[in-house]
Amino acid sequence: PNVTLAYRPVLLAQAAVRYQDRKVNIFTARYYAYRIPDLERTGMVHWEDYLSDPLDPKELTRDPQGVAIYADLAPGLSDAKRMSALQKELVDMLYSTARLRLAQNTTLKLYSNPDVSESEFYAQAAQVAREQRDAEIDKVTTQLEKQMDVLEGRLTRKERELQAERKELADRRREETFTKGEAFLSILRGRTTYTLSRTSRARRYTRQTEEDLLESEQVIRALNTEMDALEQRFEQELRAVNEKWAKIANDVQEYVVTPYKKDIQVELFGIGWLPHWYANINNQPLLLPAY
Repeated sequence: PNVTLAYRPVLLAQAAVRYQDRKVNIFTARYYAYRIPDLERTGMVHWEDYLSDPLDPKELTRDPQGVAIYADLAPGLSDAKRMSALQKELVDMLYSTARLRLAQNTTLKLYSNPDVSESEFYAQAAQVAREQRDAEIDKVTTQLEKQMDVLEGRLTRKERELQAERKELADRRREETFTKGEAFLSILRGRTTYTLSRTSRARRYTRQTEEDLLESEQVIRALNTEMDALEQRFEQELRAVNEKWAKIANDVQEYVVTPYKKDIQVELFGIGWLPHWYANINNQPLLLPAY
């Protein structure tokens, strides 16, 4: 078929929006481009319906790429007042809607970088949270280890006392048995007052040693119970610390950067001629984009 280069006019608009926020150390830019065909002299323009890929202004040319035909201008494209009003409207629209939306974690004091993937922000948040979690776990561990050392020291001393008391009790019982035997012989000899007094004293010492032994056993049981409770508390605190920092790592909010109007720069605004291929196939006109 016979194919002809054809140019179709559109409103070609493009603006660079620069964002800067010292709080989050952001200095970046975004480009918004629009191609609006069949522009009328009046009526609302829904800019979002005509959003297109940005162009490099250096790649545009004022000359056609060969012999071509040209479509008629839409009414709005030939209306200077309409074009001027729309250029101002473009800036106002971008000022109102062109927000840069970042991810932020206020607890970790982190903000996403708009020029890298958001997944990197989540990876960074997880790493920082792990580091702070580990620091807190070290602190908790140090505190509880000190408490455990104190209890273990007391337990060791009490166990030594218990061993000594057991030995003393055995000695007292042997002494009491010997004293009773001696008292029996003394009674037969008529020395009752001295020997009965000595027997009573030996028995009293034995009872005292038995009481000391019982007290030591009770203290040891209490210390073991306290150490078990301390270990359980340590496990609970570790779980709480892990859960706390996992929650913090996932506590992500949106941080919005709004551009200043002075940072919205219109790079292109006017009539743009888009190249197409025009062909007549089986008496049916056909217009295909050539860009």
